[in-house]
Amino acid sequence: MENKIVSSSYPELKCLALKSVQKHLVQNNNCKQYANAISHQYPHNHLNSHSFSHCHTYGKNDENHSTPTNGTDTSSVVSSSSSSSQQMSHQFVDYDISKLFLSFDDFNCVLNYWQYRFNQVDLVVGIEPSGLVLGSVFSQRLRLPFLMLKKRSSTNSSLSSSDGATTNLTLLREEIGSDDEELEVEQEILSTLFPSIKDSTSGFPFKSNEELDENGEKKKFQILIMDDLLENGTCLAAAIELIKKLLHQSKIKDFKILTTFISSIKSLGGKEKIYEMYNDISVDVINIIE
Repeated sequence: MENKIVSSSYPELKCLALKSVQKHLVQNNNCKQYANAISHQYPHNHLNSHSFSHCHTYGKNDENHSTPTNGTDTSSVVSSSSSSSQQMSHQFVDYDISKLFLSFDDFNCVLNYWQYRFNQVDLVVGIEPSGLVLGSVFSQRLRLPFLMLKKRSSTNSSLSSSDGATTNLTLLREEIGSDDEELEVEQEILSTLFPSIKDSTSGFPFKSNEELDENGEKKKFQILIMDDLLENGTCLAAAIELIKKLLHQSKIKDFKILTTFISSIKSLGGKEKIYEMYNDISVDVINIIE
């Protein structure tokens, strides 16, 4: 039986999802090892010359929705450093969502928010590794097909890849100092999935085939890309380019790409970089790590 869209307001659902995520964030005061790994992986990133005295998480609604009006303060300090920034530079929350999956009620709050926010989606896409878990569960709730994007393998040539898709992606990689964010998907899966988009007899409930939007125009085919953490944006950019490439190859021109993350590290600027690269991509984040 198909789950009904929960009858709650957007601010209420977003607030419940935020509290559920923050409840299961792992606090770790020994963050230096993680910071050094980030600095080594992205040597040209501004983090190398920037220190943080503390970090905290807070909820932030996106531009298209209003903030809660019940006066609820969703801010929550999850980590603090010593008074000396020399002793604890580049401090981050040790991020892990595995405990969220142990609580049915809390994970259900996140799914309820997504179900309300993305109820018009036609295809769910998950980025390996955590996005595969989130995407598969959410696609089952909405009874939608699910497409897995895996990290690129150099041994399989029967794959469609995001490598070298656009100049923008190349420039972003050069800016951050990383060239290993490449994703792939099996061609055999695509040959089955995308032709079914245009087939009204398909078992996939694509909503965009017949429905009209609020302006009376035919709805665009909507794709939702899911992952747990948005960092500097390279992995998301690779996913966007690969999805666009696949859609164009399948001659699907009228589409809209949406993205959602459980958390985002604000200091890495991933959301801003994606908005600089694309003017038609929506980036939704439940929890901001600042």
